Parts: sequence; structure tokens; C-alpha cells
Amino acid sequence: MEGSGPSASRARGGFVLSFALLAACGADKAASGDATSAATLSDVTGETTVTISDANGETLDAGGETSGPTSFCATADDCAESGALCACDGSCVVPTGKACTEDRNCGVPNWCNPCTGHCEPQAALCEPCAGEHGCVDQGACLPFASGGNFCGLACVTDVACPAGYHCRTIAHIDLKQCTPDSGRCDALGLCQTDGDCPVGEICQDVKKTCGPGCTEDGQCPDAKVCASARCVPPCGGNGDCTAPAECDAGHCKIPGACEKAADCPAPATYCSRETGQCAPGCLEDADCKDAAKVCADKACVDKGCLHHFECAFGKVCDHASGACVPYPADMPYCASCDAAAETNPSCPEPNLCVQYQDADGKALGDFCLVPCADDPIDRCPSGWGCKKLENPETGDARYMCERPCYLNPVTTP
Repeated sequence: MEGSGPSASRARGGFVLSFALLAACGADKAASGDATSAATLSDVTGETTVTISDANGETLDAGGETSGPTSFCATADDCAESGALCACDGSCVVPTGKACTEDRNCGVPNWCNPCTGHCEPQAALCEPCAGEHGCVDQGACLPFASGGNFCGLACVTDVACPAGYHCRTIAHIDLKQCTPDSGRCDALGLCQTDGDCPVGEICQDVKKTCGPGCTEDGQCPDAKVCASARCVPPCGGNGDCTAPAECDAGHCKIPGACEKAADCPAPATYCSRETGQCAPGCLEDADCKDAAKVCADKACVDKGCLHHFECAFGKVCDHASGACVPYPADMPYCASCDAAAETNPSCPEPNLCVQYQDADGKALGDFCLVPCADDPIDRCPSGWGCKKLENPETGDARYMCERPCYLNPVTTP
């Protein structure tokens, strides 16, 4: 596989996951991190090699068997659909591109997906992505706090970014990336008028995105006053105001009208900028006044879920309640641990404590990986990928939920 992928060497109680050039699936093994004898556990995509053993140097999971959910395929023979193959995450996939071993086999704007070994189109800005080479124009595949992984776009300044985006530095990513100002790819926060924005924000004239406006007269220059989050000339009398508004201390106000969200305490109501009255519906989640509801298309709807991908980063779908809840305590996804320790209370078996390293061998942190769930859809939380880690010497394999834990998810700036 062309480019850099994770590889690893053994630390005492856990293992090291680092980034290095690999030629093919399991072809190169990383050197052992200490003097003990240890087998090599590899990501079958060819992007990861991991040396893993216990504190005495004994190989874990010996015996040549796969330790994973029974719903996963092991070979293409387990797939019912014609032409399907068994991908690295244990799912059956019908490839649409030609077979490949590296990106240059595919041609721009395609990439070689190591999980399937076939060419696929690269994703554009804010489209879902599945790998570090899966985005066009040197975009990075980034985790988002709102849920899922989406493409950024390489940039030097804001000029290269479309409306609703800014060029930002992302830790551990070489090139700056265009990311949405809203912190979400499914809701860029674009607007046409101030009425499209929450109270206290205005529709910025150039970028057409909602942004903070003024909150008090003292923030306005040239003796202007703050009205509906904008600085405007003060009124001198009722004649300067549009009826039924009246001039009150330089401000045009409709008697009894709302001015802020707090003026509309009833559930599922908001302060309309156009009418100055409380109106049914919402502009943001807080207008629903109900933790079980969210604002969607100016209406309050139940905040339910059927699957993990419907939940924000850091949460999973609780199938019993239909609600997104924080990770359970017995599933320490990306929890801090000590890869050099003989035992890890924060990452007990069957979890794995790993240390991520960059291409120069610099440690990026020790984190816990959790086994994939035996579910064809909800194998891992949103933003995670299920990967089969295989020992090329013994054939041992384990399915683990993995993501670059050292990358913080994109949020609202």
C-alpha cells in the first residue's frame, strides 16, 4: 500500500501502533520493541502491523483461530451476493472498481481501498470517508464530534475554502484543512437573512453564515444602538420606526414583543426576528426546552436513534431506550492506558492497550481498543472502523474497533 499506514512494535503489557511505509498485506513486520520473543499481529489491510505479547513475551491468542463476532465473514464463500468479497472489517462487499494494491493502480481521482483491495472514487469536501487516502486534493479524513468521519480540503488560507468553511490547523495533520464553521458537515449553518439565524446572531453579508452580532449598545461605533444583534442609527421618535413599533430610548420596539429566546419560555417556541413575537417551532435545540428533542427544519422532533451512526461522537445508540447515550463504562473506547504496563485496569481484556507513533517513532499517546460487536450494523460507534487484526505467522485474528485516537474530533470553532 502506497503512503503511510500504522505499524507497531511491542511495549511491555500492550503494543505500539505506529505509522510506516508498507509494501503489501503483512509483507513487512515491525521490529520488536524489547528483547522478548513476540509474534506480529497485522491489520489485514496492510496498513497496520502490531507486535503483541504478554509481559513474559508469550504470544497472545495463539492457536490459529479467529476471535471475532460470528456474523462476520471469513472468506468470500461466506457471502451470498454474486461477486462479493470479504472485506477487512468482516463485511461482504461487491466492489465496483478494479483490483489494486496501491493508489497509483487506480488513477486520479480514485484511491485503492486497502480494506477491499479495489479502486474507489475519492470523496470530496465534507463527504463521508473511510481512509487516509480517501479524500480528493490532499484532504484529510477527519472525525467529527457530531458523528462520523468526513473529508477536509487542503488549504493555505481561507481563500481556498467555500462559504461556510475556514482554513484551520488540525493537530497531527501536515496540511491545513478547510472545515465547516458549524462543526458539522450535515448542517453548514448557511443563511440568507438574519431570520435564518438564532437570536443574538446575524447572517454575515459575505460568507452567508450565521455569526455573533452585538449584544449591547456599547459594542456599536458612531453612537449607534444594538437592535436585533446589528448596530443601527438610533431612532429620534416614533416616526423613525415602522408601526406598530415605537421609539424607546433610541430603540424601535413593539410593545410586548420578545427580544431574546428567554422571552419565549413555552416549549417549542422561539422569538421571531421578523415579527418580534414568540412563534411556534425552533431555531436551535434550546428552543425545544426538552432534552429529549432536537430542532430539525424549525420543528422540534424526538431525539431518537436506531443505530450508532445516528449518534454524536462519544455516544452509542441504546437500543432499549432508543436514545444516544455515552459510551458504557465496560467499553473504554480510546480511553487512556499504559501500553508499557503489565496490566491496565482502564483497558482490561478482551480490550487492547496500544501506543500510537508517527513515522519518526514519536509517541502520540496510549489508547484502548475495544472488540467489534457481533452486529452487522452496529459493530462500532460512529467515527470508528471495525478492523481485523491478524497474526501472519499463526493465523490468529481479532476484530477491533479502531480510529486514530490522538486526533480530536472537529467541533464548532
